[in-house]
Amino acid sequence: MFETDCGVLHRVASPFRPFRQIMISGRASFIAADLERFLLQRSGPHLIHSFGLWGCIGVALRRKFLQKNIELTPITSCYTTYLHEARGKLKGVDGARTLKLMNYRAQLFWIKLMVKPYEQRAYQHSSMILINYESVRQIVGRQYGSVKFRKLPYSSESAFLPNSSEPTFTPGLVCSYSPRTDRTRSPT
Repeated sequence: MFETDCGVLHRVASPFRPFRQIMISGRASFIAADLERFLLQRSGPHLIHSFGLWGCIGVALRRKFLQKNIELTPITSCYTTYLHEARGKLKGVDGARTLKLMNYRAQLFWIKLMVKPYEQRAYQHSSMILINYESVRQIVGRQYGSVKFRKLPYSSESAFLPNSSEPTFTPGLVCSYSPRTDRTRSPT
């Protein structure tokens, strides 16, 4: 747990190892239970900001917290859908790479079967979906229909500070960078 100026960052370690979000079916209930215990120790209202299909956890907790008269708002940042990404991988693989092709086909099957329902809940039932690009809105809209989007451009933390016109710290390595001298330096 980390206290920040914007709120609390609560991290949960999963007992399941990698495979990214493909293991959502094993991780979601575990993470939701831990997060529920954590939030019940704090007064509301609560805002849960998730990324991608992990938004399904905030959506599930909102239903539970409504029964307890505790306000909880889930929002989700989105960059693509898992189906769109998996299909892109398949299109990009060289036909001669049989093992890679079989791996991507298996992933696509698993995504359709097990991952898509979680992602669908996340995108269709979050209070808001944050996107950076119109293309993302189109990808998600084609797959999941009408969703409440808000376009949020990329920006640094200083853009949200009260005195954002004040100069911020620039790391020495960045200050010392010069394109002319960089060409003559040897790699370290």
